[in-house]
Amino acid sequence: MKKENFEVILLIAAMSSLAGCYDYRSGKHWNVASNGDWQQASYIEWVNNACHSPATITTHQSREGTAHSLFLIPLGLRSPAKNPDSTKFFVTAKGLSTQCNNRALKVKVNGLEEPGTQISVCQKDRDCCAIAIPLKRDDMDNLKVEINASGTSCRYTPLVLDSRTHICLRETKFGGSNGCAY
Repeated sequence: MKKENFEVILLIAAMSSLAGCYDYRSGKHWNVASNGDWQQASYIEWVNNACHSPATITTHQSREGTAHSLFLIPLGLRSPAKNPDSTKFFVTAKGLSTQCNNRALKVKVNGLEEPGTQISVCQKDRDCCAIAIPLKRDDMDNLKVEINASGTSCRYTPLVLDSRTHICLRETKFGGSNGCAY
C-alpha cells in the first residue's frame, strides 16, 4: 500500500472517530386526529375506555428508511422503507368476534372506503377482528375505523388517525443506536 493511500485512510478514520457517523431515519407513524374517547397507548396501539369493556386497535410498526452519513453529509448509502403491499389492523372488543364483517366494522382510508379491504376473525385472540387493507403504509394519509357491532356493550366513537412523517438524525454506535422518538 502506498504511503499516500495509508495517510488518507488514517485521516478518514481519525475524522470519523472525532465527529462520528450519523444516520438519517425517516418514515411514517399514526397520530390520533380527533380526541374523542381514544387514547394512544403506544405508537401502534389505541385504547377506548369509555365503555364498560375497553376496545383496542393495534397495527404493526411500519419500517423506516435510512441514509448513513459522515460529518452530517449523507454518503448515499440508502435503504428505503420496504413496507408490505397491505396494511393490517387488529380490533379487539368484547362480543366482536362473531361479527367480523364490513357491517360491524367500517373502515375508510383517505376518506374513502377501500375496495378489497378484508375483515376476518383473528386466529389467536378472542373477541378480535383483523383488518387487511390492500394499500402500502406509505400510501395511507388517514384512516377511520368505526365499531358498529350490535354485540358490543356500548357504542364507541370512531378512531380517526392521521399519518405523520418523521425524520430523525441519530448517532450511529456499534452495538446499537438509540431509537428516534416521535
